[in-house]
Amino acid sequence: MIYFLLFFQIIAGASAPSGQSVFDSKIRWHDESGHELQLEQFKDEELVFGLAYTTCRITCPMVVQQLKEIEKKMDQKLVRGEIFFISIDPEKDTIQRLADYKKKIHIESKRWHFLRANKDETHDFAKILGFDFNTTDEHIWHDRKVLLVDGKGHLRKSLEGFNTSLEGIF
Repeated sequence: MIYFLLFFQIIAGASAPSGQSVFDSKIRWHDESGHELQLEQFKDEELVFGLAYTTCRITCPMVVQQLKEIEKKMDQKLVRGEIFFISIDPEKDTIQRLADYKKKIHIESKRWHFLRANKDETHDFAKILGFDFNTTDEHIWHDRKVLLVDGKGHLRKSLEGFNTSLEGIF
């Protein structure tokens, strides 16, 4: 019962985006190659965020699939932008695990970045975008969203659920 209540709280009580720019966050992310980067280096580009984790077997693979579909739209429309897989399980999603996952799901595009930070920074970043997640036992309950951010770092669109149309996103 407690799991259902936590899940319901995450889904029904989803927080609103903070209105803050993702570029205001001074998190030093580490990518799947171990390189450090900050999001502000991508100013003036369209940014797409999927907050997920590599060991998820149901929701997160659907998030990745939607990110792949969005990449196709970006390529078709010649959109200058980047795609970010932000780990919400940084304790388990090591740099090596992110690199292995990137290979496993066949991502070769330079647009994609698989990022991790510490747990507190990840929670703080998720709040900027209005993304909720919570860990109970070994499971992470989380929103099912892909988030589109404009070149100024503000949330432009939140794609929620499993059957969200991608028409007109760019």
